[in-house]
Amino acid sequence: LNGTQILQQSSPSSAPDNRKNFQDVKTEARFGTANQTKIKGFKDTETEFTVGQRLLQGITQTRTINNTVDRIRVTLQIDSLQRFKDDGDIVGLVATHNIKITQNNGTTTTFINNTKGRIEGKTPNAYTRDFILDIPDNFVYPLQLKVTRVTPDSTDPKRQNNSRWLQYTEIQDKADRFPNTAHVAIRVDAEQFPQTPNVMFRIRGRRIKI
Repeated sequence: LNGTQILQQSSPSSAPDNRKNFQDVKTEARFGTANQTKIKGFKDTETEFTVGQRLLQGITQTRTINNTVDRIRVTLQIDSLQRFKDDGDIVGLVATHNIKITQNNGTTTTFINNTKGRIEGKTPNAYTRDFILDIPDNFVYPLQLKVTRVTPDSTDPKRQNNSRWLQYTEIQDKADRFPNTAHVAIRVDAEQFPQTPNVMFRIRGRRIKI
C-alpha cells in the first residue's frame, strides 16, 4: 500500500514520483493475517504521575516505569524565559534538556537529545512542553526514565530560564489486532485538514474461488 493508492479529498496522497501532495500524512496498514500485530497510536489508557521537581544542570532526575507501556509523555515547564538587557530591552533565552531511558538489562537509549530538547523563545509566564517517547516492544522492564537539564543554571535575576519536570504519563494503546481483517490507520495534520478528510483506497486484489 503506497500513497498513490490512498486518496484524500479525491487526490492521491503521493504522486507517482513519490512527491507528497499532502505533508505530514502517516499511514500504517495491516493486510488481514491471522497473527498480525496491532497498530500503535490508538490510546486506551493514560496514567499521570506528578514529579514537580526543578531541573538543575547535570543532575539527572529519575523515575521508574514498572508497567508495560506503548508511549511515555514527559511534561517539562519553563517558569519564564527572558533576559533583561542593560539598555532595558527584553530578549529571549534557551533551555536545553535530554531524556533517556535505561532498560533493566543496562541498555540506555536517548529519546530526546540536546536539539530536540531545546526550548527557545521569550515569555514572562510559565510555558509547558510535552515530549512523546515511543517505547519499543522489546524493551526490558522495569525502565528508568531519566531527565537532565543541559543548559547552565542561572544565578542572575536578569536571566530567567529555570526549568522543572512537571509530570510524566504512561500511555497504553488499545490491544485490538483485528486478526483476519485488513485495516489502515491514517494520521493527518489538522492544519491541512480542519475537518476529517474523506479517504478512499484503490485496491488491487485477486479473485480466488472458495
